[in-house]
Amino acid sequence: MPTKMKPEKWAKAWLTLREFLSLGILLSVMASIASVPTDITWKAGDGYRFASVFPEASGKSGFSRIAPVDSGLDFTNRLSAQKSLENRLLENGSGVAAGDVDGDGRCDLYFCRLEGPNALFRNLGGWRFEEVTQEAGVGCDGQFSSGAVFADVDGDSDLDLLVSSMGNGVRLFLNQGGLRFAEQFGSGLGGTNGSTSLALADVDVDGDLDVYIGNYRATTVKDDPVDLRGLKLIDGRWQLPPQLKDRFVSAVDVTGRAVLHESGEPDVLLLNETGGRFRLASWTDGRFQDEEGRRLEDAPRDWSLSVMFRDINGDRQPDLYVCSDFVQPDRFWINQGAGRFRAMPRVGLNKTSRLSMGVDFGDLNRDGLDDFFVLDMLSPSHELRMRQRGNLTAAMFTDYTGRHRPQFMRNMLYMNRGNGKFGEIARLAGVQATDWSWSTIFLDVDLDGFEDILIGNGSLHDAQDLDVQNEIVRQSAASVSRRLPYSGRGLMRPLHTPNYLFRNLGQFEFAEMGREWGFASTGIANGMALADLDLDGDLDVIVNSLNSGCELYRNDSDAGRVAVRLLGRGGNSRGIGARIRVRSGGIEQSQEMICGGRYLSGDEAVRVFACPGSVDSVQIEVLWPGGAVSTIREARANRIYEIAEEGAVERSLESGLESAEPLPAPLFVSRLLNHRHVESRFDDGDVQSLLDRQYSRQGPGVLAVDLNQDGWDDLVIGNGAGKAPDLFLNGQGRGFERIEGAVPSSLFPGDQTAWAVYPGDSGDSVELICAVSNYENRIGVTNSVLRFRYSERRLIPLGSLPGWGDAVETLAVGDVDGDGKADLFAGGRMRSGRYPEPASSRLYLRRNDGFVEDFGNAEVLKDVGLVTGAAFADFDGDGLLDLVCAREWGAIRVFLNRGGRLVVAGETWGLESFAGLWTGVAVGDFDGDGRADLVAGNGGRNTGHQVDLGRPIGIVFGDLAPGGPFFHAKTHFSPELSREVPYRDRDSLSEGLPSVIDRFPSHAEFGRAGISDVLGEGWPKTRRLEARTLDSMVFLNRGGKFEPVRLPLEAQMAPCFGIAVADWNGDGRPDLFLNQNFSFTEIETAPFNDGSGAVLIGDGTGGFRALSPDASGVFLTGDGRGCAVMDWNQDGWMDLVVGQNNQGTRLLLNSAPKGPRRE
Repeated sequence: MPTKMKPEKWAKAWLTLREFLSLGILLSVMASIASVPTDITWKAGDGYRFASVFPEASGKSGFSRIAPVDSGLDFTNRLSAQKSLENRLLENGSGVAAGDVDGDGRCDLYFCRLEGPNALFRNLGGWRFEEVTQEAGVGCDGQFSSGAVFADVDGDSDLDLLVSSMGNGVRLFLNQGGLRFAEQFGSGLGGTNGSTSLALADVDVDGDLDVYIGNYRATTVKDDPVDLRGLKLIDGRWQLPPQLKDRFVSAVDVTGRAVLHESGEPDVLLLNETGGRFRLASWTDGRFQDEEGRRLEDAPRDWSLSVMFRDINGDRQPDLYVCSDFVQPDRFWINQGAGRFRAMPRVGLNKTSRLSMGVDFGDLNRDGLDDFFVLDMLSPSHELRMRQRGNLTAAMFTDYTGRHRPQFMRNMLYMNRGNGKFGEIARLAGVQATDWSWSTIFLDVDLDGFEDILIGNGSLHDAQDLDVQNEIVRQSAASVSRRLPYSGRGLMRPLHTPNYLFRNLGQFEFAEMGREWGFASTGIANGMALADLDLDGDLDVIVNSLNSGCELYRNDSDAGRVAVRLLGRGGNSRGIGARIRVRSGGIEQSQEMICGGRYLSGDEAVRVFACPGSVDSVQIEVLWPGGAVSTIREARANRIYEIAEEGAVERSLESGLESAEPLPAPLFVSRLLNHRHVESRFDDGDVQSLLDRQYSRQGPGVLAVDLNQDGWDDLVIGNGAGKAPDLFLNGQGRGFERIEGAVPSSLFPGDQTAWAVYPGDSGDSVELICAVSNYENRIGVTNSVLRFRYSERRLIPLGSLPGWGDAVETLAVGDVDGDGKADLFAGGRMRSGRYPEPASSRLYLRRNDGFVEDFGNAEVLKDVGLVTGAAFADFDGDGLLDLVCAREWGAIRVFLNRGGRLVVAGETWGLESFAGLWTGVAVGDFDGDGRADLVAGNGGRNTGHQVDLGRPIGIVFGDLAPGGPFFHAKTHFSPELSREVPYRDRDSLSEGLPSVIDRFPSHAEFGRAGISDVLGEGWPKTRRLEARTLDSMVFLNRGGKFEPVRLPLEAQMAPCFGIAVADWNGDGRPDLFLNQNFSFTEIETAPFNDGSGAVLIGDGTGGFRALSPDASGVFLTGDGRGCAVMDWNQDGWMDLVVGQNNQGTRLLLNSAPKGPRRE
């Protein structure tokens, strides 16, 4: 721990620093230190100085907006109607930069303007500013200025200015002192690009700041047409002549139509040489590599809007995220060292936003890892969403398990998993839709230790309005005027939407507080930046809005805080890229010092941390980019700390506030079994229109069973329609042997959705039962429940049980009638072509060496629902096996056994109020009380439905007309319309209801209609099911009543299918494994594939905690289905076999006996 330095020794310490540094850098630093505001007093420490702050007692959180008449910030970023019609790209707006340019200790502001000069405002203190643009020489008049950042690019410790523009590239102004700047020519910047956002970091770790410039275009062919001569349509694709290859990309859309996408301009990475001069880095010399490590053949021509450097993997190398508009992909470049970048593999980030705008990184759940958030343009308003959505084909399904990274028009929130990979959870967090959003910032507004989310909104023209687009097309067809596209664009209405502020409640739960916290102003908020404008130790917000005055928000929080500024060595004088960790009140927070990276904007170089605990127990640690560490162990709350890199201690990468310990071994070791499930090609849209997922993708089922009775568990793995199952014999823990030709594939016309084992009549064989679905065989074909006996490496058919018309997905074995022989339950999953009409299930009683249908229980199982899982257990303690069924669009249902007669458990058992999209169920005693508890898989919180669960979501269905197709539509309650509305838009819904186009000529009319209006005369002919929860849960049996317990976040990130119950870590308590993900959705629905296989450790009282992928050793990105528990090598520890649809089967070996377990 550093010793406290007497104040008179502080100057001597800084004199030593001056002698160490070259070029007089310290003199500039000390000059800025000397010119401090009179309202704060600096005191010296060992390697730092601090000033106490005195937050005004407000008793509230949020912001107060400071009026221009009070602040003197009389600035408006203007764009005339004519200019916006001539060049629509200018509507991206402009930004703001924050920084102390005159060294007086107060943060000044620089605003960009599209038409007219930019403006520099000097901070006078007391929330007063004066414009000093002219004397500073930074007006940049005569260009469309877009973005700006203050940064020390020449290493002299004062802040220089970079300004980007649409058509004039980037200009650099070096700070000459005394509020005067000189433009630096020949710096390597400039050009004619349509440049947007800027980010700076020391990418090659040479001690100074390099610059990454995001480029868009200065103009677009939509406003400034180009010569298309030579363009030819050949074999269904546009063939580009040489002069157009840099301007367009030829592609085929989801309907197979040939399309041309306009390309953007290549971004620019400039490496800092010295004195504000830069060297252009090449895209094609190996500095940038693709996912496989190959050098790029050409520079990406994207439409970059935001760029941000951030060290996301803890190696102290700045990585880079680039938000790209339109169809060009976002880029996530991982720094490999020395400023060489490699694209993040698809498995690390499996989807992105379609029209990416702004981005920010931060540790949202305080686990020490940076998560990040990307903005798009999806509206939370049902009415707006219905008229802004695209025209998509409802019956077209997409496989999202391939190598490409699909894009979706909504915000994306990425949770850092700690293994270099991210899970996307915006829908789980409820932040997926925030209108036409430009800029986002993570800021702990209420200083509770959790960073909240700020979002700037609005657009000059709602270019997504489908009705207006249709009208423009109509007018264009009727006119010969070449200027009609301009007047047509003038038909578009402005989209003035409020800003958003999401309060972070922890565990990725958020509450929208924009209005309550004074941030929900309405307009067009583009660039946004943070700064401590009043030196009270918290961060205020500055917004550059289009065609309205700039906005200044004073942070009113009075909670404890610590602000940190940095004094770096060499050219990186603000310590950009340093990681700051603060521990206070039992919590640890971490942030990184950044430069630029905001949408068209840049913050002041200061970071603020909450101090909710004791003001006498604050620790600050700075991990400098060069590898050294500075530590203050006796910091105090309500202070601003300025920490110097000089004197920092060299330390390894793993060092933190406490010494790092060796990482224990993971719980499981994942191995590929020499097996891949093969799914048959099938288009569910041929069976039924409007399905949002492929219900033909339910396999494989996995069964662990000792086939050859040698005492070692073997495997049976189901396959797709027309294919035989795969059998594997256990080589006594040395491997598995596949049995070839064990059974003819002709016996399996449908998917093998479930397998079960039944004790054979002789001691040397076992009986297997297989459910074969008829879903893909159309209506009228019965399902099959097949029986087999294993003998001498073959499955011998024993016949089939009486079938019925519903597809079967679930089998469960248990003695229902008490005769000592196990009976069989077969759960009806759905009726082909009539989803979600409730299906019937059946019970078969064992008689002699076969089964007979139990007609006595037929009525209670008739139309019981869409059964997705079942199990037998004694829930009421009477010694008889009861039955539990999981149901989609229904509640978990328990059937109590009354002497062989099944009776639905009453409402007092507490399950009926938990209607959900349940996907499976298993049994275990999770609280150690001797009663059978339940664990049930559900759709998960990470769906587009979670935000609507203030009221139940629904699904309506029925035959609307004699002989017509069966209709169904998901619905939710719209608070803005006070009625039940459909999820699907007009054009999509017309695939199953063609009359909707005639009944609602405009999308706006449809957007205001409820589902009863949409269906009209057909409404009385429909039925409705509902879901109230999408959480996967444990239900603890309290003796006649079940108590619900929500499973951890990791269990909610994707639908759960297979469920395994076993003691993984040997503590005598049951643990869980959930097999997750569903990727086969129609093109309008993003896949539900952000699970990785959840390993949950039980605490013996009914609670569970999730292991990280590193701790569990499990990271499965495929579509998990069935799974089975087995002790593969008979070491006494339970292993797992995990099936994945159309992908490889995994064997997860429990590594517990081989070393310490990481939990």
